[in-house]
Amino acid sequence: MYIKKSSQFAPRAVLTNEMFEASLETSDEWIRKRTGITERRTALVEEPNRPIRFMAIEAVNALGLTEEEKKKIKHIIFASGLAEENYPNVANYIAKEFNINAPGLRVNSACSSFIAGLKFSSSLIEEGDVLLVSSESFTSIGDYSDKTSCVLLGDGSCAYLLSRDKTAYHIGDISLEGFGSDIINTGNPGESPEKTVLEFCKETLPLLGKSLGIRQSASRSSYGSFRQNGKEVYKTILIDIPKLLLKKISKLKLVKGELAFIGHQANLRMLEKIVEKTGLKKSQHFYNVDKYGNTGSSGCGMVLHDVIENENLHSGQKLLISAFGAGIVYGSAVVSRLK
Repeated sequence: MYIKKSSQFAPRAVLTNEMFEASLETSDEWIRKRTGITERRTALVEEPNRPIRFMAIEAVNALGLTEEEKKKIKHIIFASGLAEENYPNVANYIAKEFNINAPGLRVNSACSSFIAGLKFSSSLIEEGDVLLVSSESFTSIGDYSDKTSCVLLGDGSCAYLLSRDKTAYHIGDISLEGFGSDIINTGNPGESPEKTVLEFCKETLPLLGKSLGIRQSASRSSYGSFRQNGKEVYKTILIDIPKLLLKKISKLKLVKGELAFIGHQANLRMLEKIVEKTGLKKSQHFYNVDKYGNTGSSGCGMVLHDVIENENLHSGQKLLISAFGAGIVYGSAVVSRLK
């Protein structure tokens, strides 16, 4: 399976560490030291009612699909851990918005949904091109009275036009593993955060910038409220991910010194430890969590788009992508630059 086109979208509204300093008992130094994050984005300022759909459509729009490319698309897959509606799913809205005659399907394995979407796409690619889109509004489930979690969360989206026709970037060796656990969850059905991101933004409006403004939402979101057992997640990931990566590196006979890496964009400090434990080069570690925060399943796809756009891989080089999602579901894939 090959990448024909890729894109990413990030909302305009920036949430800085200084904004958290003004509202919570925290500091820029504390946040940077524990997470490596300096800022993140929220889509709810621009679109409070359907931020996920809004960003998904913006990402597809950024692809600049031609009419001929639209005709070749046989499936649209929306890969996301969050949903604003049960049906139609966002993939169907994309089909409608861009006049694409293809079925819209949704894949959810939380923050590993982009990898799961690649896996699903590979099973359909013989029938024709696949449009894979991932969009997450983690700020919609953040509790902005809890400094331990809300400083991590951000919004973003990405889109990929995938094909069996050979291009410069090949995606292969896609695998999923996991086990049952609820150490990361969104609480009870219909639960909302104690303080929403819009309520937080209203308190810190001067730091957002007057040009953006804040639109009023008809009601508080009911997408859930982000919860995690931070210590257990940190421990589980730092044990499991390096083992899984080393197993894949050994199985595929990949050369560590030449291998680039993109991990789940959850916490830069955690990613740095994974790189160290796996024996990969710091210089070949690509990320955007420092400026976008944890954008869920969209994170890896957003970083991969930047790598492709900036031509960070040389001909013949391989890139290993790894993500984990609530469940726990681990996903990995290898991207090769062929020319």
